[in-house]
Parts: sequence; structure tokens; C-alpha cells
Amino acid sequence: MDKLSTELLHDIISYLDVVEISRYVTISRRIQAVIEPFVFRSVKVKSTELDEFDRILVGQRRNAIQVLKYDVVLPTYSDTACAKFETKKDQDENTQAFSEAIHGIFKVLRSWEDSNSGFPNDPQGPAPATTRLGRPIHFELGVYSPMDASHRHTLQADIQLNVTGQRRDLLARRYEHSFLKLLHPEDLPTISRVASFTSLSYGSIPRRIEGSSVTLIAQRFPNLRYMKWSLNNDERKSLDTGRQVRYEFGESLKSLALPKLQHFDMEMYFITPSNDHFQVPPYLHPSFPSVDHLSLGLCKLSQSPNLTRFKLSEPMIVSSQIFWPSNAAALKEEELPYWPNLEFYEIGLDRVTSFGEWWCELDPDEYDEGEHDHSVASDGSDDEGGDDNDSPDADDSAPDTWDEEREGRLLGDLPNCSFRTVLSREPIESFLLALGRAAARMPRIKRLDVSIAGSGLEVFEVSYEGPEAFKGRDPDDEDVEQFGKGKWELTVGSQGKWKLSDDVRKVWECNGAAIVVEEV
Repeated sequence: MDKLSTELLHDIISYLDVVEISRYVTISRRIQAVIEPFVFRSVKVKSTELDEFDRILVGQRRNAIQVLKYDVVLPTYSDTACAKFETKKDQDENTQAFSEAIHGIFKVLRSWEDSNSGFPNDPQGPAPATTRLGRPIHFELGVYSPMDASHRHTLQADIQLNVTGQRRDLLARRYEHSFLKLLHPEDLPTISRVASFTSLSYGSIPRRIEGSSVTLIAQRFPNLRYMKWSLNNDERKSLDTGRQVRYEFGESLKSLALPKLQHFDMEMYFITPSNDHFQVPPYLHPSFPSVDHLSLGLCKLSQSPNLTRFKLSEPMIVSSQIFWPSNAAALKEEELPYWPNLEFYEIGLDRVTSFGEWWCELDPDEYDEGEHDHSVASDGSDDEGGDDNDSPDADDSAPDTWDEEREGRLLGDLPNCSFRTVLSREPIESFLLALGRAAARMPRIKRLDVSIAGSGLEVFEVSYEGPEAFKGRDPDDEDVEQFGKGKWELTVGSQGKWKLSDDVRKVWECNGAAIVVEEV
């Protein structure tokens, strides 16, 4: 192999499995130099392994990394604790461990950049900074405790024992109302190599990181071009906590400055109430009842100077303020939102808004409201007292109790009752007005899609296709003549019951695009 050219060695190795080629790394220093960039291209490390990680990753190995998957390992807990909700002490210890782990990986990555180790100087002159520091890194952040349900080797057996009553185990419910918060974010150094950042806190059994903490981490990556965040902010039981977390997330987004950001993709886990009688509470900070800070923060982020793609996957709980501020009339022209380079924008809306409104309402022609029990309506407050473990006299060793039916009624998940099928005019009109005004200030927009999630609802989708979609077609094509300047399409299942207001139509027509209202 030593007689083969470096180029040929690269070609051969690129077809081999990483585990297989790693066995040949000790043949010679030349072979090692060729193989290691492939072996260390993607690395997964736990926070408990940082010291060993820093010791092994030296020289060109550091520069070779393109994907760094970092798992923060929280303190473990006993088998007995599996039947107990996390206490304030548990949550504080987890937050401390999370913060130490984040500061630890930042310290390691910064030391690499400060040492400036890696590729030798080019005889033709100094290499660009990104080359000297190594390849751009995709940084993927995860978090778990070894005893969490998703990481137990005994999970299936534990579930079966739970079902038969031989075991008391809350599984993921143990930490479903806990949030992880980054402490002392101001002490984090900047990391230049990270160009892509993914945060994983999503799914049926996630550990939740506060959105503001994820934002503060991103702020320390000044060369970020791509971000994909999966967050869980579904805190309906403790509304004060949920509102505060949402408020701080929005405020942090407003100050997030990433001039090189090109692509943002986010999903936020939320369980929509299954009972349409449920009185959905507003998810806004009580000190600012008319301000949706998260929507405003996302609006600010979507205007990043080089951002071209912005996607919010369903179910997103936002309001019209994600497009247009409620105080726009008092703002100067240069203070209004403007999206200089945005080309693709997509939002999947939840069935409720951040103001506690439903996007849809009862269809009086097809539903007899008197057939259903209204006594289950709730404002989200727990008027039946706390769990048994809230008592100061509770036995610390006794399993905590959890009443699934009581919890379901409290949070609007029981009973299952669906009747909201007709678009509600007031929130929809407000949203469409804001969207129309925003679209007029998106000079490069090529594609925009907004839709409401949920089966059984009237179809609601707003889409836009820019002029590029009609280029290359036959000039005599009717669509080219009609939609050559762009096409707005509003699809509703109103069967003639729901019409665009003159105000909405006027705003959209000012954009120079044709409008099609399709009733299905």
C-alpha cells in the first residue's frame, strides 16, 4: 500500500467501511495520515468522556472532524426513584450537570482553535482561517440520564412489569415537567468551526432544554449557516413555568445575531387538547398579555440578512405577530419587518394560537352542541389539588401517584370531543392580513406555505409560488399569462361559507400576485 499514490489511496479508502480501514492505521505514518481523516470524520462523544476525547483527538484528527455528536449525560438515579417525580433538588443537579457539560465541550473546542494545530503551512502562503482550524463542524447536541426510559436496556421488561402491577415506574413522566437551563452562558467562548447546529430534545420521551439556552449556545457559534432544533415546550400543567420559558425563548431569539445563517428548521413538541370544549389558556407572559414574544422572536430571526430557508414544523403555536407586529402603525418604514434574502418559508400551525384561541369553531349547520357535556371545560388550572407527593408529610420512599384520567381532564385531553371544523374568521383574518403585509416585504420569496394541522378540520392552506415557478413554460400557457408575477393560493373547505374580506384581498393584491381561492 505504501507504493500507491496518495490520490489512489484516498479513492480506495473512500469505498471501505470506517471500522475496516481503521485496522490498517498502524501500517505506516503515511497510511495513518491518509486513513485518519476518514476515521475521525464523524465522532460521537459523551460528556463523561471529555478528558479522553481531548487526549485522543490531536493534530490532524481534530481537523478531520466534520460531525460531532455530543451527548450530555445527566446524573443517574436509583430504581426506586423511577417511581418518583423529579424534585427541585433533582432538577437543580441536572441543570448543573448540563451546564458543566456544555462549558466542558466549549473549553475543549476553543483550546483546539487557540492551539491552531493541524494542517502545515502552505508554501504559497497562509491557509484560510477555516482551513487552519479544521473542517467546518456539524455539532449535534443530545441529553439523557442512563436511567431514562429511552436508554434503559431493561425498558421492555420494566414496561411489562408496570402493566402487571409488579413494578411502579413513571418512565418518562418522571421528568416531563422539568427543564434544563444553561448556567453562566456569558462565560462560553466563541467557536469558529461550528457551521451547523442541531439540538435534539424531541419525541415521546425527551429531556427538555429551555429554548433560550439553545439560543445562547447558538450565539457562541458566529459562523453558523444551518440550524435545526427539536424542542419540547409542552408545559400545560404548570402554566406559569411554560409561559416564562416561552417568554425567555422569544427574548433570546430577538437578540440572536447570526449574519451567516442560511437555513433554520425548528419543531416544537406540543399535544393539542383533544377536547374541543377545552378553554385553551393563553401562552403569553402575564405581564405582557397582548405581546407574543416567541412569535416576535421568530419574526426577528427569520429576517437574518443571509437567511434563505425558514421552516417551522407542525404543531407550532404562534400568532399573526410572527409576520407583523401589532404596533406596526407606530413604526417608521425602516423599522418594519423586512426579509432581504428569504426564498422559502413554511409553517405548520397547531389548532390553537398563542393567545388561547382556536383557529376553528363550531359549524352550526352540522353539529348539535346540546348533545355534549360542557362541564369538562377548564382554564388549565389544577383545582383538584396536587399529586400525593406534594404533601410535606409524604413518605420519601413511597411511589408517587399519577391519575391518567384526572390529568387528561385537567389538560384538555379527555374526553375526546371534536366539533371545531369551520375556520374562525377573526383569528384567520388577522393572520392573513399580517401575512399579506409581510409578503410585500419579501423581495426574493420563491415559495411560501402555511397550513393548519389536524384531521377533521376544514382545509386551510396558504401557498405562494414566485415567478420562477412559471419560467420555461409555453408563453401561450394560460397560467404563465395569469400568474407570471407570482401566484397566491388560498385553499379552504368552506363550501361557499367563508370568503376573503376586502381588506385581506386588497393587501394581497398589492403584492402584484394573482389570488386564487379554491373551495374544496
